[in-house]
Amino acid sequence: MQKSGCAGYLCLVLAACLLVGLLLTGCSDPVGRAETHKDLTLILPADFLDISGSMSLANGPDFVYGRHSLVFQGLAESKESLKEMTLREYTDQVISANKKTATPKASGAGFVFTYEADVDDTVYSYTVATYEAQENFWILQFFCPKDTLAENQPEIDIILEGIQPK
Repeated sequence: MQKSGCAGYLCLVLAACLLVGLLLTGCSDPVGRAETHKDLTLILPADFLDISGSMSLANGPDFVYGRHSLVFQGLAESKESLKEMTLREYTDQVISANKKTATPKASGAGFVFTYEADVDDTVYSYTVATYEAQENFWILQFFCPKDTLAENQPEIDIILEGIQPK
C-alpha cells in the first residue's frame, strides 16, 4: 500500500509542476496567429504588430507588420491585367521593374529572391517572395538592417513556410 501511496503522491506533484509550468509559460502557439488579406493567408508570430495604421497605404502595400528590427509588407496586384503570365514571368518582371539583379529560387508555392540596398547610410537586407493566388499576384517583402539579418532569418523562414495563397 505504501508504494501506491508514493506513486499517487509523485503523480500529484508532477501534475502540480506541469500546471505551474503551463501557467508561467502559457500554452500559446509559438508561431502566432493567422491573418488573411484578400486571397492570401499568413501565419505570423504573436509579437508581430500591424503597423499599417501608422502609415498611408494608398497606392502602397496592402499590409505592413513589424517587430523590433524586421518589417514585413505585402502588395497584391490583380491578375486581371496580367493574363497569361506565369508566376516566374511575374517574378522576373518584379525584379526588372525594380532594377535589381537577383536570381529567384523556387520556395514552396512561390519564388524568393534577396538583395541589399543602402538607405540613408544604412545597408538593408531585403527578402522578397512572390506568390500566385486565385485573383492576385502577391509581392511579399521583408526588410531589416543587414547586421540584424542573421537574427531575423529564422523568423522570415517560418513566416514564408506558413503562407497560403487561395
